[in-house]
Amino acid sequence: MFVSFTSSDYYSTHTGVALYSLLANNKDSREIGVFILDIGITEENKNKLLSIVEGFKEDGNIRTLTFIKIDEEKIKGMLCENIPIFIGSFATYARLCGPRLYPDYVDKIFIIDSDIVIKGSLKSLYESDMSGVIVAAAPVCGDPAASFNEQDEEYKIIVKNKQYINAGFMLLNIAFWKEIGFDAYITESANNMKDFTFFDQSILNNALKNEWFTVLPYKYNYFFHNVPPYLMKSFLKKQPPDVKEQIKEGHYSPVVVHFPGDVLRPWFKENISSMSRFYDEYKAETPFKDVPKESIFDRPKYKNANVFAKLFLKIMFKTYKSVFGYPFYLINEIRMRINEKKIKKGKLRV
Repeated sequence: MFVSFTSSDYYSTHTGVALYSLLANNKDSREIGVFILDIGITEENKNKLLSIVEGFKEDGNIRTLTFIKIDEEKIKGMLCENIPIFIGSFATYARLCGPRLYPDYVDKIFIIDSDIVIKGSLKSLYESDMSGVIVAAAPVCGDPAASFNEQDEEYKIIVKNKQYINAGFMLLNIAFWKEIGFDAYITESANNMKDFTFFDQSILNNALKNEWFTVLPYKYNYFFHNVPPYLMKSFLKKQPPDVKEQIKEGHYSPVVVHFPGDVLRPWFKENISSMSRFYDEYKAETPFKDVPKESIFDRPKYKNANVFAKLFLKIMFKTYKSVFGYPFYLINEIRMRINEKKIKKGKLRV
């Protein structure tokens, strides 16, 4: 089984946690070859990542870790010069360059974000038949088109296929990718786009055709842990039967837990995720265990908020997971729906 992460030095702690969770829960795979697309990881942190892999070389299992150096210029050269920066880095685009960088013997590979923990075995999924398919991934939650105006480029990308996939966790069929020359589709997609709302995810979904991807259930990219625990039952009642069963499976038996967006990031003290404990438990077993948690209010958009907005957010984050936070949850839901209507009318940008 082959697996790939992308990491800058800042994200090396979170990559380490994701890596540890992967290896801890996939002892049923005899061979796991891990690649890290390296965007400036220090030698100190590389050694920490290597030590995690060394700790799982037991019972005859083969575990390897290979760093593949990649930088901004190489990424832009492979995609296009116009791609926008994301959180101070071009790291998010590296996964689209990976198929040109992995060794020739890699015919299939998991692409895993650093804001993920693996809670179950990936063996059966890895061994599944992917004939004629480039990617297997779970769709984004809810109705992604609801947040866009029909004239927006991202809206057109979302509605052109049967599903709009989340790129945080994917199984790529590298052999088929190369067979059909999918690199050319990726490059064309990147060069023709005007807005990169979800960065590499926008590029990938824009390049894909229906027949080239398989949709996975939510348990392979579970992110409904933003729902407060006391509201989960009522939340499930509102879902269509097939979606309800998928969410229940993901909630009680997740294989992949994803923490997208600042408010769900388990490394922020103020996170609202009901599953952040998984990240904390795995982190405690890694060489990064002493890295302190950050404050979300050091992020520019929160740091620069006015005093009343900060006060509201601080109370909401503190009470979100308990019934005492319900009024703030409701206010926030109303705020988001108002923003969605403004976006639909073209009065607000995503």
